[in-house]
Amino acid sequence: MAWGRMELPAAESANGEPGPYRAAIVGKPARIRRAQQDGLLDAAWDPIDIMAPVSQIALTWSDQAELAALAPAARRLWKRSQELLD
Repeated sequence: MAWGRMELPAAESANGEPGPYRAAIVGKPARIRRAQQDGLLDAAWDPIDIMAPVSQIALTWSDQAELAALAPAARRLWKRSQELLD
């Protein structure tokens, strides 16, 4: 995902520590795999294939919070995704 490094805050700081974007996604694939093993998510999907649309939805909602307020189903989906990924 090299494009993400160009558009978002630095992937790494000057001293090599993870930047905010990288820190936000570290460990998510493993959490998704655990959710798949627990039967909470379809195991046919690759974790990265799940993360891509979920990340895009989250970025959209973070900039336009009123969108989630308009759709009760979207609020439930967002809440459930947070529970699964936290």
